[in-house]
Amino acid sequence: MQRLLHEQQQQQQQQQQEQQQLHSAAVLQQLTSHLQMLMAHAKKRQQQQQEQKQLMELLNMHITQQRAHSEQRVAQAVVDALGLTPARPLTAAAAEGTQGAGTSSSSSSSSSQGARRRTTRSSSSSVGEQAGVPAEQLAAALGRAARNVALRGKAAPLPHQAAAFASAVTAAAQMAPRDMLGLLLQRPALLWGQDSSAAAAAAAETAAGPVEMLQHLRSQLPGLSLPLLLQRTPALLAAPQAHVDSVLTLLLHRLALSRDQAAAVLEKHPRLLIAGAGPASLNLGFLVGLGLRQPELQQMLLKSADWLTWPLQELTTQWQFVSTVAKASLPDVVLLPELLSLPIRSRLGPRILYARKRQVRLLLPSHEAMLPKLPPQQWLQHKLVPLELWLTASEQRMCAAVGLSLEDFTRFKAAWARVDAFSRPPAGAAPGSTP
Repeated sequence: MQRLLHEQQQQQQQQQQEQQQLHSAAVLQQLTSHLQMLMAHAKKRQQQQQEQKQLMELLNMHITQQRAHSEQRVAQAVVDALGLTPARPLTAAAAEGTQGAGTSSSSSSSSSQGARRRTTRSSSSSVGEQAGVPAEQLAAALGRAARNVALRGKAAPLPHQAAAFASAVTAAAQMAPRDMLGLLLQRPALLWGQDSSAAAAAAAETAAGPVEMLQHLRSQLPGLSLPLLLQRTPALLAAPQAHVDSVLTLLLHRLALSRDQAAAVLEKHPRLLIAGAGPASLNLGFLVGLGLRQPELQQMLLKSADWLTWPLQELTTQWQFVSTVAKASLPDVVLLPELLSLPIRSRLGPRILYARKRQVRLLLPSHEAMLPKLPPQQWLQHKLVPLELWLTASEQRMCAAVGLSLEDFTRFKAAWARVDAFSRPPAGAAPGSTP
């Protein structure tokens, strides 16, 4: 009996094992089929991604080609509008061939005509190559500008809009066409429109704004050289009209400069028109608070006006250094306004402290008028140098004036730079704080 029970138990165990094996085989088969399905999906997805990548590459190539073609069309339209496409002149060899064709025999005539055709084709191809150079240069500049992040979201230039802009600005500024082309090569972003959502409305404004501004400048300041102004500061064409009007009001009315004087100031410092009258008004108010009056401010502006565009905090720091370290007074600043514009770290600081270390006496501009003028040969004997020469001359001339070596000043300047870098406040520190 026990033997039968034992055999039954063994049979049940075998059946259970077989069932487990069958179940495991079924589960394994399901997993295998599921894994095969996942691999097939992954392979299909990878193929789709590769196809999408290839499609994007093709689209990018197509967009790049279309953009390059568009840039070439724009560049050619601008060059044609400026009249810079040279004509194809008849060469001297072709002219001689034409004269000899009527008197030569039929055989010599055919050979001379063949030579003339070859000469004409070669001259035409060379002229064609020369004609394409300005357009190719401008197209390359437009391509570089198109990759600028700042221009994304703006309307791309269209050929007729770019041509209208170039010709209108050239006429308003009375510029030479090649100068206008050089201006556009320097700042091709000037041809871009405004926000692409308002591209249609901005088409006329893009050309009308700078043109009206240039016409307004010419009417207010007839002696102002607009070509020179634009060559020095091409960004003027993108300056707001309000900035230009505020600067003209400041110079002509608040400072009471004549139109010729205002034109001279703007030709030397065209960035005033871009910055507007805001910083200049604050700086002028600061100097008026120190005690300067209108005639003195006029005198300073006519000599140097770089300090007008400085931030007020930097101008205040400049004045503190000039008055405490250089021992200059307001009359000195009026006579030498470069004291407010020359950089402290690279010019004023090392030169003034080097003179103090080498016991060189610097003659202030206000004292220079009261003392007898020494010839340059006696500067070495007295170790007395005008402050203006010491600050504005080259390093070699500055050292030679008092018999000092340029190598000695170079070593001092390097030591000053290390000390100055160590004494600068850390990044994020409050203005005016020192470590």
